[in-house]
Amino acid sequence: MVNHLVISSSTSKLPLKWSPWLVVVFRFFDALSFSFGTGAMSLECVVSHLAWKETLILVAVTPFVLILLPMLILFPCDKMWLKKCRIDTKVTAEVSAMIGLLLAHPTITKVSLYLFACRNINGKRYLEADFSVDCDDSVLLDTLRWMLGVPMIILFCVGIPVWYFARLWVNRNDFDAVRMQYGFLLSGFKPTRFYWELYNTVRKGFFTATTVLFLPFGARLQIWATMALLQLFLAMETWGHPHVNPVLNTMEDKALTLDVFQLFLGEFYSCIVLQ
Repeated sequence: MVNHLVISSSTSKLPLKWSPWLVVVFRFFDALSFSFGTGAMSLECVVSHLAWKETLILVAVTPFVLILLPMLILFPCDKMWLKKCRIDTKVTAEVSAMIGLLLAHPTITKVSLYLFACRNINGKRYLEADFSVDCDDSVLLDTLRWMLGVPMIILFCVGIPVWYFARLWVNRNDFDAVRMQYGFLLSGFKPTRFYWELYNTVRKGFFTATTVLFLPFGARLQIWATMALLQLFLAMETWGHPHVNPVLNTMEDKALTLDVFQLFLGEFYSCIVLQ
């Protein structure tokens, strides 16, 4: 259900003519979806006021901070934590880093892809994040793409879900052995769908990539690409039905159907208003 709130609030940012009361509803959804790193308490709230270069650097170092911070807090006093609170510092640090990385994944994906999103204006391509930057004649942009953009995409956008999927895959025959570390990923899902929480992370990444990369091609193409992606998500959910509780599967099906219908109605309403 939280995934539904994330997608619903994200569609409000598409270039559609939403009515004012719907915008208020979407903002409420945005606040409720903070726990998945895309709403009111997401990383974007911190970086939204910064210039695009500052934002890029801050987001690039965020994964390292999320990994090192739990270690710096827990490891120096691991015996104290174990004795007083009966906390396994190694497991706690690993779980804390994992949750932080998964929550930050949508913002990391969006910021890293902004380096490659260019808009064609009068025959010249300019960076979507800053129209003063010429995409075809900027040494700084080329440097940032290769020094930060490509490594961020490989290491974080792709690497984070692939790394945790590999850890689950290795232990797929004995999840009890790693349930302390990866119970967050496995809880509520069928054993054959152990990867579904990571799929949800990848799904949000694809949704973010579509909204960013199709933005320079115009509003109409961006909207239809997003709608096609939502229909693919619905097909995957109908095929997978990953939850142990069948009620949750039904709710996910209905939520994604509502997301597709909502975007279609938004496009239809916008066409009427523009006419």
